[in-house]
Amino acid sequence: MYIREILATINLAHHFDSAFTPEQAYRFLRVAMARDHFRQKLAELKQAGLVEETDGALFTRNLQAQYRRKQEWSRALFQRHRGYLRLIAKLPW
Repeated sequence: MYIREILATINLAHHFDSAFTPEQAYRFLRVAMARDHFRQKLAELKQAGLVEETDGALFTRNLQAQYRRKQEWSRALFQRHRGYLRLIAKLPW
């Protein structure tokens, strides 16, 4: 039961185009759970390969792939429009 709730909480952040840290995931759990028990279950999920932690953020396997695609798309977008971004940065505020 707890594992399903942890995965659902991690996936919740994805709906807002974000990712939770372990602390945020614990805070937004929909079931009461001791912090040590949460850490233990999270470690089990990581060990099983169902959850990955990247730069302090938690992702399920599916979310990690989507996150990487969005990251690559964003980098490519900024590279393509680098000249325009330089001009915008030079505008006085």
